[in-house]
Amino acid sequence: MNEQDSERLDAISRALARLDARQEEILKRLERLEAAAGVAPAAAPEVQAKEPEREPEPAGAAPRPRGFETRMGLTLVNRVGVVTLVLGAAFFFRYAVEAGWLGIGARVLLGAVAGLGALALAERVRRGGHHVYAMGLAGAGIGILYLTVYAASGLYGMVGQGPGFLMMAAVTAAAVALALRHDSEALAALGLFGGYITPLLLSPDGQAWFVLCYALLLGGGALYAVRLRGWTVLEPLVLLGTVWVYGSELDTPVEAGRRAFYTTFALAFYGLFTAFPRRWLGVVGQVLAALALAIVWGHTMWPFAAVALALAGAGLAVADRRGWPLAVPAGFWLSYALWVEAEQRAVGPVFWFLTAAFVLMALWLPWRTLAHRRAGVQDLVLAALNAGIYFAVAYGLLAPLYSRWAGPLAVVLAAVHLGMAWALWKRDGRAALLAAGTAWALLVLAAPAQFAGYRVTMVWALEGAALAWIGARLREPRAGWGAAAIFVLVLWRLLAVDAWAYGASLDYAAVLNARFLTFLLAALCLWAAAKWSRARPVAGAAYIAGHVVLLWGLGMEALGWAARTAPPGELRSVASTALSIVLGAYAVALVSLGVFTGTLVNRLLGLGLIGLVVAKLYLHDVWFLGLFYRMAAFAVLGALLLAMSYLYSRYRAAIETWWRERR
Repeated sequence: MNEQDSERLDAISRALARLDARQEEILKRLERLEAAAGVAPAAAPEVQAKEPEREPEPAGAAPRPRGFETRMGLTLVNRVGVVTLVLGAAFFFRYAVEAGWLGIGARVLLGAVAGLGALALAERVRRGGHHVYAMGLAGAGIGILYLTVYAASGLYGMVGQGPGFLMMAAVTAAAVALALRHDSEALAALGLFGGYITPLLLSPDGQAWFVLCYALLLGGGALYAVRLRGWTVLEPLVLLGTVWVYGSELDTPVEAGRRAFYTTFALAFYGLFTAFPRRWLGVVGQVLAALALAIVWGHTMWPFAAVALALAGAGLAVADRRGWPLAVPAGFWLSYALWVEAEQRAVGPVFWFLTAAFVLMALWLPWRTLAHRRAGVQDLVLAALNAGIYFAVAYGLLAPLYSRWAGPLAVVLAAVHLGMAWALWKRDGRAALLAAGTAWALLVLAAPAQFAGYRVTMVWALEGAALAWIGARLREPRAGWGAAAIFVLVLWRLLAVDAWAYGASLDYAAVLNARFLTFLLAALCLWAAAKWSRARPVAGAAYIAGHVVLLWGLGMEALGWAARTAPPGELRSVASTALSIVLGAYAVALVSLGVFTGTLVNRLLGLGLIGLVVAKLYLHDVWFLGLFYRMAAFAVLGALLLAMSYLYSRYRAAIETWWRERR
């Protein structure tokens, strides 16, 4: 309600008050006239008066200002005054101890009287219409009562810690009750804050169950207030206070007999957090509960596995109703990292524990698709992260002793996701594509996990070609882009690893060696992907890349042959001549292929390549080769150029016809 609406309501209230007074005056005159005339007065109808919800302001009173000045002068100054007064009371207690003023009982009695007096004065002021000011006085009274109880128990020892704890709990309950009665969020926050610092100040020794039950009840009361009044400022207080109390009561390392006790309260607090309206509190609660369980069960195996899986399942159930499923893998994997660092673990049990967690979270995507018909973004991210993190952690677990099983594990995971993609294809295309992409990524990872050397590149090339074929069969162009990504890995590995595998070694057969077979297979797979790809840019790039890879492999074979056979001092001439001949012969082969198949791209590639060879011949070879090799290079390349020219002369009519048809 803005200031103008408030002024209108105040004006209406004053007008109604004047009308009521006028009506009362008319009725009294009518009664006097009836009495003078001897007429019996008519029975007045019974009207059930309704008590107004708030006391009306006196007629003619100025409307309450609601601007910036009022917020500063009333609310802010009031709150600062409350804090200042409570601090003054705290300093008074300390100074009274040092100066020897009064007796201990008198000091405590004075504090209690001051606190209760502030509460009584606040109630009287509130009835006068000064609500904000009254809540400030009430807050001051609650704060003074907290200090009084703490002084009586913690400073002076007049009462034991147990009774002092109960008295502070009673003050907290009174603060929350007053806050609910007077609809004061600030007073509720003050009471909640005092309630959570009570265990820190006056925690009964050896009574962890009592303290944690108290914190649980305190959080439940805050939950009730949030749901009833919408006081969201209490939510972070509940989170911080609960972590504070639980952490202070958690003894590490936890004794075996107390693990179930701490687990029960960790799960109870998790249930409390998920019950709050704000989802972020449940998300944080999921992660904190998982970490708490890792601390509690740090030296065990199957009890931790059981409670961690149970918490993950509960988190997925909550996420199915409220969203934010990513909190589940975040909490689980963080708790696992904390737990696994506690001591050395046996590989087998840990592997099966992680596998059970993977299966639990892998079922999330099919469930969401079946139950809700379409998975959300977080559901898709969870599915991708689940597979990736599980494989990475399992690979690290298996690598030292069971490395031979890493590749089959990736293949099994890929098969699971391919089956998932097939099952989800007609229900949710996005989920199916994600599952298929995850499967293919796992197959890509399986190669380096299981193989070494050239076999990694070969497997990747075959996977890229297979993905292009699947995309063609399913008419899915995005599969072509996935194949392109795999072939980028193939090209990177050819350049960074395979091309340098032999190094300076000359002990390998020409052409019939693993390196050339790897380049040949990569080229064949690129050409196959180009044929199957439905995206023309991808197909064109794959086809040209195939020729580049094959020519690259032939060039390395030529250089290797030269290194093995060149006379001393003539390696440069032999290598350059051999390379020029290989490039020229390949160019003629491309043009021949283009002429006999009618493919323009092959003819253009051949012409471009022969142009490079001619440029090399006249810019390099003629100046740097020995006379014999210069003669040989020019003679062979001249013959190749004449052969290419003959092809164009012999099939000129056909080539020109193809050009006219293209137009």
